[in-house]
Amino acid sequence: MNYIYKVHIDLSKSSSDIKDLGIPEFASKDAWLLVKADNPDDACMCASTEMHEVIKSSKSSEKYTEAANIIRKNMKIVKVIQIT
Repeated sequence: MNYIYKVHIDLSKSSSDIKDLGIPEFASKDAWLLVKADNPDDACMCASTEMHEVIKSSKSSEKYTEAANIIRKNMKIVKVIQIT
């Protein structure tokens, strides 16, 4: 059964690197994502994958792919809340 989870992600370790790449729209200190998953562990994986894909696919550019990889490497899941 799928549940909806609200996932809080700390991006503070990568924000300065993202700013240096010239991508200020993804230089936030944190993010909240809603994901569908069977359990909290799956929700963390879904949030990580979704964050990576959103950034990578926002523009067809090598620097966006680099930004997505930096964020995926440095992100930290802070909190997972089951909504439904």
